[in-house]
Amino acid sequence: MASSNNDKSIEVVEYNIEDESIFPSLMYWIVTPESKGGMYTPFQGFGVEIVTSEFCSLLELLAVLPASIQELFAMQEALPSLRRPPFAKRCAIVGLRYFERAQDKIKHDDSIQIILCLPHDAQTVRQYLLCKQALIVSLESSEGVIGIAELTGHLAQRLDQAIYDLALSGAKGPMKSEIARKSLRGSFPERKSVARRAGVTLPNETLSVCLGESYSTAENILPTKTGVYEEAILESFNHARSLIGDINKDLIVFAPSISRHLYDFKSNFWNKVFRQIESEGLQSLLRDGVFRNKGYSGITLKVDGDLGNPYAHPVVGPILAGRQLELKLTTFGVANLACNTMQPAIRLPNIVNFHRSHLQVIEEHAKRSGVKARSQMQKAFKSLSDALSDEIDDRFKNEMGRQNLAITLVTDAPIEWLPVNGLPLMVRNEVSRICMTPGNLMLTQCVDSGTLILSANELEDVLVIRSFEADDQVRPMLERAMDVFKVRRLRVKLIDAACASEVVAALNNFTGNLVVFDCHGGHDGDEGHGWLQIGPDKVDTWELAHIARIPPIVILSACSTYALAGSHASVGNGFIRSGATAVIGTFLPVDALLSAMMVARLLFRIDEFLPALHEFDADFITWRTLISTYLKMSYSTDLLMHFVGKHQIEVGDFERIARLSTLDINHFHPYWYDRLVARISKATSISERGVRAEIDQECALVETMLYCHIGRPERILIYVPGRDS
Repeated sequence: MASSNNDKSIEVVEYNIEDESIFPSLMYWIVTPESKGGMYTPFQGFGVEIVTSEFCSLLELLAVLPASIQELFAMQEALPSLRRPPFAKRCAIVGLRYFERAQDKIKHDDSIQIILCLPHDAQTVRQYLLCKQALIVSLESSEGVIGIAELTGHLAQRLDQAIYDLALSGAKGPMKSEIARKSLRGSFPERKSVARRAGVTLPNETLSVCLGESYSTAENILPTKTGVYEEAILESFNHARSLIGDINKDLIVFAPSISRHLYDFKSNFWNKVFRQIESEGLQSLLRDGVFRNKGYSGITLKVDGDLGNPYAHPVVGPILAGRQLELKLTTFGVANLACNTMQPAIRLPNIVNFHRSHLQVIEEHAKRSGVKARSQMQKAFKSLSDALSDEIDDRFKNEMGRQNLAITLVTDAPIEWLPVNGLPLMVRNEVSRICMTPGNLMLTQCVDSGTLILSANELEDVLVIRSFEADDQVRPMLERAMDVFKVRRLRVKLIDAACASEVVAALNNFTGNLVVFDCHGGHDGDEGHGWLQIGPDKVDTWELAHIARIPPIVILSACSTYALAGSHASVGNGFIRSGATAVIGTFLPVDALLSAMMVARLLFRIDEFLPALHEFDADFITWRTLISTYLKMSYSTDLLMHFVGKHQIEVGDFERIARLSTLDINHFHPYWYDRLVARISKATSISERGVRAEIDQECALVETMLYCHIGRPERILIYVPGRDS
């Protein structure tokens, strides 16, 4: 596919969908032990069976292993280009029982299967395995199992010979000859690079290792002065980016956190914990040194000091050790995401997670109507966004604010709302989010990789599941909005569901790839679940797993489906858990009419824009890029409607400016927003500085910003057939 003249253009550029190698692909599995009765860690929600240093070692190994057989023969500098989508590394993290059930499919797969598991599960995995083209890898060797610790050399190359031998033994005809004539790559050169091996730098250091970097020594980050963590993060970030080169300029932003309600240190949970700890010093260590640490969780302890050895305390010790392992799992989860996507990572300070009360106030104002409530919501939002901006290093914001950038957030904080160079991050750049809690879901989304390629035709069938009372004035709004934004190609099927079982039936009868939910939504606080109101039932979407077929794309026209004042058990996360790849959710209650228009206009965008993709000299677009451009258009409309509402812009000017802005956005113009402001300025006779000031004060939070993109939408690649490629 050819790229346009713009730097960003379409997310995926310059490849042919049929340009696949004759070599078999690699498929990685990391198998988790059997669940211990559904027990989870108390702070971040990892299954207790994986909270071990040994499992972290498997995650680190998985991150750096080659993505394809081609890498076995490639020069080090060629590695980034071999990981460009859609031929990215294929990985999945699954439970032991799921791995057993998957064997009927795996045995017919021509890929080489590489299974990583803990030593006590290795022989069980071996018994389940039906595929002959497979390697079982663990920390220790046993019959039919490769012990990684017993191999030598660079960590990213330790399986090179085993993969090569397996590929050669299973190949036939021309493929066998092609593999046999190639020589394995040489050992990566040793360098005197220094690693920090700290949670803030490990994702970037692991990314560098997967690209052939060798670290000879490690130096701890000593929190002796302000800025040492930020310096270390930037150093590791820039080094990883230098190895990637121009292949990818995108990045990851992450902020480890705990379940939102646990930031309330007056809660019953913490009262119960602190009653078991007599020492106020140890209480302070947990509260202020670990969980309310504003920086990067780095503390220095003297085990022979006044507190003694905290790890020896029967309550404090297990909490410290458990939280350290949670953070380690988080770090190597993000490291896998970084390696699989060729994106370096920026770690944000913990303080961005400490806005529980801010978020509750914003939600309370959002629930009310009227001019006063809107003004109060704008002020509360402005207070939050200003606080986030103050808390994040300017150098980090500079990296996040680069033009035409795509950012994957791994956080529970609303970093989409961070103001960067005069625009919210979610509008300035292409942004999607992975939840930080629960840990199991975060880890699955970071590790699972591969590309889902859909033709534009495969998005033509759309299911709309609606549920309202017959006399609810909201009921006809989406249907009427779709009459305004009429689609030509899409086949939209609208079903009215009266109960939860009808939702399940509708999903299971639908074979398409896009579903819209049009109903009321809400949540039960930061210790409860989010829900969709389907007739008399409050549907918990987490319970749809394994009983309903969830399409890869879910659009939620409902309130608070990723509620910032709710818990991690949101409606949006529930759909990801139940099988969706990408979910468009809502941070707050939304206006019913505007939400209906938002969804109808999005369907119209899919209907009209995809066939026109060839006009931009492109055959592919990721779902994330498609939604990002749409959100820019929607944001522009929100701003224009503000000035129309104040009678500062005439309807004719509104239509003209909206049309020109859409053209700029469709062509990925880097200064589309500046041009929008200039046009508003001319139409209103307000200076550009005055326009920006009014937007900042009165339109800081507009309707478009109530939406968020959850999951891994960049993994969905939409192909528009029709050209020779």
